[in-house]
Amino acid sequence: VGAARGRFSAGALLCGATALLVGVADGFSTTVAGLGQQHASPLASFAGAAPRRATYGRSLVKSSLSLPPPIDINSKTDGKVLPVPRPSALPALTGNDLRCLRAGLSVQKQTRDGWVGSGCVAMDVKASPEAVWSLLTDYASYDSLIDTVRAAIVQPGATKEDARATFTLSKFRLKTAVVHRFNHDTQQLTFELEEGAENAVLKEANGLWFVETEGEGLRDGHVRVWLQASLRVSRVVPKWIVDYAARRALPRATSWLRPAAEEKQKQLGAGWR
Repeated sequence: VGAARGRFSAGALLCGATALLVGVADGFSTTVAGLGQQHASPLASFAGAAPRRATYGRSLVKSSLSLPPPIDINSKTDGKVLPVPRPSALPALTGNDLRCLRAGLSVQKQTRDGWVGSGCVAMDVKASPEAVWSLLTDYASYDSLIDTVRAAIVQPGATKEDARATFTLSKFRLKTAVVHRFNHDTQQLTFELEEGAENAVLKEANGLWFVETEGEGLRDGHVRVWLQASLRVSRVVPKWIVDYAARRALPRATSWLRPAAEEKQKQLGAGWR
């Protein structure tokens, strides 16, 4: 288990529904800032990105390997919201993973094949599914929840279940358009770059949030929140930066959620079960 502390950041384009889109770009710019003196890179112009304001703190993560890219999930339920099957894109947890979660740490797994990378983060949160989803589906408030999101504009006609939003990221004011789709029955929020929203660094990005209410080792009053994402970056980006950025992006994309959800739960009332 190691502290999730990054040394790089280039726009934070991986925010879980934007957190991950936010975190990756931010990961790229900070990477260059911290390591640019040792490695020349086409991203050197992004060096020096600094956080604008304090966030909800940093999660501790455990790194391990291998995670498949996102797949479509078609889960049938019996009419009850909870529990629902875990998406098969999510990995099994080891005994050490479960000990980390019970200790209040986050568990991170990631892999890369060339310029395509996948990863996920799991964390146990002392809150109800409603508290978690009220934050993740409040797309217009991402700029107040996530440090590297400077502006969030949701397109007219958007709903919690189907929304398109444009986010301005980092001090470089990078813009990215993201499509969000929330399915209450399967307890999933999927996200992907809107068609035509590619940029010089990020070519593809998609993934999902999932809230699990019954899982191995899950304590009473807690839910297990997963963020899973896959991305493809430009071939001009050195592979070592891709690896480094991913390690930075996943914790940055999720560290805000636990304290925010627990605070939201206090506003909603006592524990949910």
